[in-house]
Amino acid sequence: MLFRRALGGGGVRVLARDGCARPLGGGSAKGQHPALRGEEILVDPSRGGRSRGCLVAYYPNFFPPAVSSSLFTDLVGSVPWRREVDAYGPQDRLTAYAADDGATFTYVGLTLPPKPWPAGLERVRDRVERLVVPRVASLLRSAAVGTTTGTITGSRGGSGGHGSGDAGGGCGGAVVTGCLANHYEAGCGFIPWHSDEVRAHGALKLIATVSLGGPRSFNLRPKPVTAAGTAAGTAAGTAAGTAAGTAAGTASSAAGSESDGAVVVAAAAWDEGEGASELELLLGSGSVLVMAGDTQARFEHALPLDVASSPARVSLTFRSIVPGFEEHPEGRAAGASHAPCEPHARPCGELRELRH
Repeated sequence: MLFRRALGGGGVRVLARDGCARPLGGGSAKGQHPALRGEEILVDPSRGGRSRGCLVAYYPNFFPPAVSSSLFTDLVGSVPWRREVDAYGPQDRLTAYAADDGATFTYVGLTLPPKPWPAGLERVRDRVERLVVPRVASLLRSAAVGTTTGTITGSRGGSGGHGSGDAGGGCGGAVVTGCLANHYEAGCGFIPWHSDEVRAHGALKLIATVSLGGPRSFNLRPKPVTAAGTAAGTAAGTAAGTAAGTAAGTASSAAGSESDGAVVVAAAAWDEGEGASELELLLGSGSVLVMAGDTQARFEHALPLDVASSPARVSLTFRSIVPGFEEHPEGRAAGASHAPCEPHARPCGELRELRH
């Protein structure tokens, strides 16, 4: 079964095996910040089975169209883009990595040291942290099993100062500590099925992707269920909730009541033998797609490419990287089991599947 959302369409619908579309419903919440209205919970951490402890949420209206267009133009012209060479060769996309001190990011044979935040990028980061992080923390916390505690604040004004603490891992300080920005030229940027590298992303394992420029398809599906994975389900769900802890605390205070009362627009049932088996979403300019909790361990995603209808695009992937994680061998060893490969965009026309 394919779970599909069309940009500009009437919300979310499920395409059943018989080809009949069934709407899942939708709505907006009174008092919700305009940037979070139209929220769609695509993987609900409060559900059982594969979804337990996993969160995928989509916010189509995070930036108004005029602001999105201006951001795209400004970032394309001001960010110090470069073409990296990873374990698979030269990347087809241009990238730039900005982060707080100590928030080194390692993936696919690349180690990216933190670089200063460009002004435009930092403003987007602050908006993500002020509005999205409290909502993500609240959803994971409410889905937790049993009583949980934690001290992820998402605050930049708390003790420890800007960028300090175990971001996303329970020691306060900043939550969004790094951003891998990607610039895709028109007709380029196929990315095969994969899971993102989140071993250094703390317990929250937050990736919030802001899309600018042309729309782009995003596919999501659960990984095959194994006996070991099933046995780890409850523990992983609890861990995700514990990681969220009181994350809505200081961060929610900063946002006030802006994200209160959000409506869950749609949630797929990902349990074995029921519900959706694959999700297809069209990421619009100005939107934010959030993946958090145990999502990367249980799900994988891909960005298919239609060369004829793939305009230039910028994606900003904001991450909860723990400062100092990659500098400590014991941390790398502890996180090794949670480090799937993340293939980069392949050269145009080279649509081969990567094995990992």
